[in-house]
Order: sequence, then structure tokens, then C-alpha cells
Amino acid sequence: MESILDKPEWNDSSKKFTHPQWELIAEWLEARHPEAEWSAAWCDVAREWAKAVSIEIGSAQHLFESEHFILSASAGKSRATDVLRFLESTFDKIVREIPFAHPEESLLGKCVVFIFSDTHQFYEYLSDFAEHDGESGLVGGVYINKGYGHFAMPSDDLSHYTDVLSHELSHAMVAHLALPVWLDEAIAMTVEDSVTHRNPYILDREIIQRHREYWDREKIMAFWKGESFWYADEGQELSYHLAQFLFSAVLSGGETSPDELHGFVESAEIRDAGFKAFRALFGHGLEDLLSEFLGPGDWTLPDDPIGSRTNGSDRGAELHDE
Repeated sequence: MESILDKPEWNDSSKKFTHPQWELIAEWLEARHPEAEWSAAWCDVAREWAKAVSIEIGSAQHLFESEHFILSASAGKSRATDVLRFLESTFDKIVREIPFAHPEESLLGKCVVFIFSDTHQFYEYLSDFAEHDGESGLVGGVYINKGYGHFAMPSDDLSHYTDVLSHELSHAMVAHLALPVWLDEAIAMTVEDSVTHRNPYILDREIIQRHREYWDREKIMAFWKGESFWYADEGQELSYHLAQFLFSAVLSGGETSPDELHGFVESAEIRDAGFKAFRALFGHGLEDLLSEFLGPGDWTLPDDPIGSRTNGSDRGAELHDE
């Protein structure tokens, strides 16, 4: 197979790391392979790309592989095997327990995971994908849903990654749905708690008061657009919690049937942050929920659609203590 690095037009030389032009590669690959061979062909491409980026990260970086993952890390074989085993176990759990998770639709081939041993280098890598300006909150790991979807992690201390990897893997498994950011994050946090049992959703007077003191019209619009999940202030933490609150409302204390939940998730759109799908299911709006939770205010969307994700480099920049 021809190397993805052989043609200059297949790689964006303006980036700091090897950054393939995936649309061109897709056209080339799919024109030369029958559909039954696409997954295997994409795996070959992913290995070559992961090898190129690994060399750029540093000489200590090595590649490891399992059934569904390619791991680039400076860790030893034993630790890397543990991480891959955890990823495979979580992959199976998500497939079993989330009916709208379809990895065959979301993942082209094996999912690539880059583990950086240098935090500065990690953020340099993320800058190749960033579409927003300004200061961002701390990132414990991301699923980058651009081109060939993959993970990036900022530290080689892999023992702390159960939370981050389970969270980010859920993003990867539902990537085909192009969900509103808040819904995507709420699902990821639900999966994370199901796997690790360390981050349960809690709603008490203190957190409610913090929400009511923080949110206003401008900030809630940033929440609907997905921008507030990148805030460097407490807005990042509160955005994740607010997403959980809304998802809890969708579940209605267990009264929402699996079919109803599946229908909502399948029909929720980025362009209106899921407003239309929620109203169709419950007969009232997301803004009504926020009025009950946050108090009186203008919590609705403007008439203009949100459009695409404002943060194309991430589908889960969660703040994790490592």
C-alpha cells in the first residue's frame, strides 16, 4: 500500500505534527478497496500515521496494539498491556449497555491513543486541532473527533487513566451521532461512573446555589454551543454538572423507556442543542427545566441555529485530577 506520507498534498505541513488530509486519503483508499476491506485498510493507515507521530513525540515512544486499539506510549509492555486490556473491557461494556453506541459507524479502523510524557508537547499537539482562541481549562485527556478520530493524553502515568479513558471512549463510540455537546458529555460521564464508580451525579443545595450565582444569558448560550466546557473558570465544572442535570431530566428518574431514550439521542441535533427532540419527547422545553433549576431568566436559544461544534478539536475535555 502506498504510504500516506509519500504525497505532500496528503499531509498538512503547516502543523507541528504529522497531520494527514484524511478526506483525500479516504477518497484514495475507498476507490482502491472494496467496502469489505475498508476497515483493514484504515488500520494499515492508522499504524503508519501512529508510527510517524510517535517518532515526532520522541525516541522513547513505542507502539502497542490490541483488537480495537493502537497505543503510542513510552510505558513498558506490562503497563501498556494493562491499558489496552482496560480499553477492550470498557469497549465491550459500552457496546453491551448503550444501545446507540455503534463503533462500526463511528470508528474507521482501530482507535489510536497517543500518550504524551511531556505536558507542553501534549498541548502543542492539541493546538494543531484547535479552532478557538483564548485560555482553556485543564484537560485530562481528549477524544479528537476530526479526521481519523483518536485519543490524546497529557501524561505517561497510565495508572490514573481509568476515568479519562472510559469517558473519552464513550465519545468515540457515539461519534457517528454528532450529538449536542452537553448531551455527548452527559452520556460520557454516565459511562465513566458506570465503569469506575468514582464520579456519581450529586445534586445538593450548595451546587444549586453555585449554578444560580454563575449562569446568565451570555454564559448559558456558551453552554448550549459547547463553548463553556472549555472555560478556565468554574464554568467548566458547572457545565459538566449542568449537562448531567439535563440528562437526569431526560431519564426522568427511570421513567423514560429505553426506546424513548434511544429516540431522543438519535434525534437530538447540534443545530438546536437538542431543544426540538426534547420537546417532542416531553411536551415542554429544556428552557423550562432551567427556569425551575436556575430561576427566572432567558434560557432559550436564539432563532439562528448553532451550526457545527465550535470546538472541533474535542468531544470531552474533562477536568480530571491526576
